[in-house]
Amino acid sequence: MANASLCVGLVCIDIVAESERFPVEDTDHRIPNLSYRRGGNASNSCSVLAQLGMKTEFLGTLSNSIQLDFIQRDFAEHSVSIEHCPIFPDCEFPTSIVILNACNSTRTIMHHPTNLQELGVQHFTNLNLNNYSWIHFEGRSANVDNIKQMIKFVRENSKSIKISVEIEKTRTVLGELLPLGDVVFISKEFSQFSGFPTMKEAVKGFIGLSRPGCIVVCAWGSEGAAAGQNVNGTDVVKCQSASAPCRIIDTLGAGDTFNAAFVYSQINLWDWKKGLEFACHIAGCKIGLKGFLGLEQFKQTFLFEASDNDSPC
Repeated sequence: MANASLCVGLVCIDIVAESERFPVEDTDHRIPNLSYRRGGNASNSCSVLAQLGMKTEFLGTLSNSIQLDFIQRDFAEHSVSIEHCPIFPDCEFPTSIVILNACNSTRTIMHHPTNLQELGVQHFTNLNLNNYSWIHFEGRSANVDNIKQMIKFVRENSKSIKISVEIEKTRTVLGELLPLGDVVFISKEFSQFSGFPTMKEAVKGFIGLSRPGCIVVCAWGSEGAAAGQNVNGTDVVKCQSASAPCRIIDTLGAGDTFNAAFVYSQINLWDWKKGLEFACHIAGCKIGLKGFLGLEQFKQTFLFEASDNDSPC
């Protein structure tokens, strides 16, 4: 097996209300299910990578609060190492209130950031880079300068580690991370914020702003995803339609699942076009599950079935 994959970013508490419809303001509203989950983009992607069979580690700050035991147990249940995470006193984990609307399969998130400090460069440079084959960074506007220094440290101290960067939120400062990854994941929201109306135009536009040879990936919700790379001076772009389960159960974390599945494909040296198909397949399977446990079964489904879901751009 390859060296471990490391995901750097945020872990938070998700309080998830599953509702048959979106609540009407200023009314009482009963819901059939309420769950307490570990969330955060990088945290979720770690869970998916581990489910797909990767040795996986999360690096982010933790709070020495009453919620720490839950976070530690949940990482362990999903086979994710957190051995290098710094723990800070006198603060709380960020918390999200999530409403899953069964009527139309939306998820609405209200996020409270709290006072947990961001990961510092000093926490990252203590790592032994020989332990990792891939490092994924969750772009965080409050921590862009530190992320840039962490990536610089990797580039200066390892020729073999591949780096992926996620740019999700509509924050101009996150554009500074575009030239830094071997793979860059760019959200639909950031693409539209940057003036690109379609996933194909977004991929083509961001290729020119990225590191030479970088694979640019853009997921576009129910429309699927696109990826591209400049090959011998020509931009090659592939679009892939979304994969949907028989029943949509839980859309929370579908984007994090997509990113992790694509990273898995690249760690295992698949062609990026096949990786795009795989990422759409696994993300589609995930929304038919509650949470991430059980995703490993769908990897084999993909490997043994021919994929005919690609759409011409």
